[in-house]
Amino acid sequence: MNTSKTHITSTTVSKTNLEPWPIDKANILSGNAEAHGTVLWQSKDKLLCNGVWSCTTGKFNWEYTWNETFYLTQGKMTIAIDNAESTEYNAGDLVFIPNGTNTTWTIIEPVRKVFHLESETPLEF
Repeated sequence: MNTSKTHITSTTVSKTNLEPWPIDKANILSGNAEAHGTVLWQSKDKLLCNGVWSCTTGKFNWEYTWNETFYLTQGKMTIAIDNAESTEYNAGDLVFIPNGTNTTWTIIEPVRKVFHLESETPLEF
């Protein structure tokens, strides 16, 4: 990541170093689903942040406790809401998921995304 004197922070998404962000094993339904991520920027009150996240193939449940907008830069996956019919997303798709949404993610091909989170409570990573 590069930070200039004017506080512009940037990264090359495909080359960004990511740290392990494990998915709770109780949420994993099949496969390994190993997640990694990093925060590029976070507001002083920790209610907003953006960064990069990746995940290997697998299937897991995720309950949203924040609003998330993400842009998928790599891979293929589906997301189902409340165990209903799933929607497929591919590299190049821009997605918004609101706070309180219960989802099931199926990672078909390893994914990498750029995310922006907005929360009513401070986000801790």
